[in-house]
Amino acid sequence: MLVIIIFTGFLVGLVSTYFGIGGGVIIVPVLYTIFPSLAPETVISTSLAVISLNNFVNIFIYQKKGLYPQYKIIIPLTIIMLIGVFWGTKVTAALPAIQLKRLFSFVLMASSIFTFFKSSPAELPTDKALNLGKMKWLVTAVCFFMAGIISTTTGIGGGILVIPLFIHLIKIPYRIIPVNANIIVLFGVLLGTVFYLFDGKTYQPIDFGLQVLQIGPINLNLVFLIAFFALFTSFAGIKISQKTNPAWSKRCFAIMLLVVAISFFTSTL
Repeated sequence: MLVIIIFTGFLVGLVSTYFGIGGGVIIVPVLYTIFPSLAPETVISTSLAVISLNNFVNIFIYQKKGLYPQYKIIIPLTIIMLIGVFWGTKVTAALPAIQLKRLFSFVLMASSIFTFFKSSPAELPTDKALNLGKMKWLVTAVCFFMAGIISTTTGIGGGILVIPLFIHLIKIPYRIIPVNANIIVLFGVLLGTVFYLFDGKTYQPIDFGLQVLQIGPINLNLVFLIAFFALFTSFAGIKISQKTNPAWSKRCFAIMLLVVAISFFTSTL
């Protein structure tokens, strides 16, 4: 079990900087698989806590590579997503575990199919891409609000939803999408983590051979283990990303989502 958790950390570090996601798409299925009796709040909040630490590191790495966020659009979209995050915690409390697992699977499948088959639009110059018209702003705002709800309902952080929006809706250059996605997702997962941390409920600690460190639903053993081992592969992920054709990266991203979605859905049958 410990080996699986360590390997998960390595994979999260590589995938998160390569694609610009937080890693929840990997963390959530792994935790549900090796700890099937866990409350959804424990799985989701632990995943969000890992993503928080991971995104802090990723943003630092991106800036060391000369990639900086576009605050003109990041600030309003972050605020919109945070509102969705708040409502997402309410949805989690209302739905049973199996429904959340299936919702997670369907979100991944839909995102995968759309990203794989939808041809990438021509990238706009950064300044032009950031000047959204009123209708595009409205559509973008609705999409990011829904991404906030889904991120805290499923524990995936929202990167898998935000990235397709940057590609197909906002159309900023692909090379700067990961750093912008990480900034938005970071604030979303931080808020989601805080909401779960102070929800006032009591949760069964996760015991897998180590002294249990747990605050509310968040298992700190898992958070620190996964985040620590992710550090070893984060730099490799961004180096590979910079050398890979964006179209190829997009399709790899879609395939990864589909594989995870199918395996995760079958576990609920």
